[in-house]
Amino acid sequence: MKNHIVNESPREIKLNLARRTSGTVMKYVWGIIIYFVFTDWVSSVLAYFFPVNNIDLLIHLYKKLNIDTTYLSEIEGRFPEMAAASLIYMAIIGGIILLGRCIFTLNYLRDLEIEYPKILSGFKFSLKAILLNIIVAIFVTLWSMLFVVPGIIAFYSYRQAFYILADDPTKSPLQCIKESKLMMTGNKINLFKLDLSYLLLIIIFSVPSLVASSVIDITTLY
Repeated sequence: MKNHIVNESPREIKLNLARRTSGTVMKYVWGIIIYFVFTDWVSSVLAYFFPVNNIDLLIHLYKKLNIDTTYLSEIEGRFPEMAAASLIYMAIIGGIILLGRCIFTLNYLRDLEIEYPKILSGFKFSLKAILLNIIVAIFVTLWSMLFVVPGIIAFYSYRQAFYILADDPTKSPLQCIKESKLMMTGNKINLFKLDLSYLLLIIIFSVPSLVASSVIDITTLY
């Protein structure tokens, strides 16, 4: 696999993409909404009904087994208070749905075809998707423990791993990670700039949900 350096600016990339996908973007967006329903929405619902966080669950389990929990209590503040149910769900299902989203996206970008069932096609390769999701999460977390910047670099190094698996499901998770690192060599800053170019758009689209969350009783909503 050869490394290709992307020299186009974020503006050029978005203009070329807009020309190619003209008239079909909203159909693709509906697919991404379906993806978020299976990931963020389901994860949030699980966190609401099963709110105990991951560290508290471990402490409770360790106490049941009469294992010393002192060091767990010490590191509790260093980890986000994510509900254990959400963490388990995302560790198992998150990778599968992410692989399906990558398959759906590649199919759209190559042929401009919209096939919503492909978002769930990751279940065909569930074991590889789960392993890849866990391995990438572990690597990024370990690098993040050193400092924020190494964590960000690691995140962008493994950014294409799921697309590589989506393109060729016969590859192993470690092979996908290795090829992603090679693919992103010299391209990490370019992708970072592309992500930043969407920041204003993300903020604008976040406003309705922020306003809604401030005026709607979330308990009643659930």
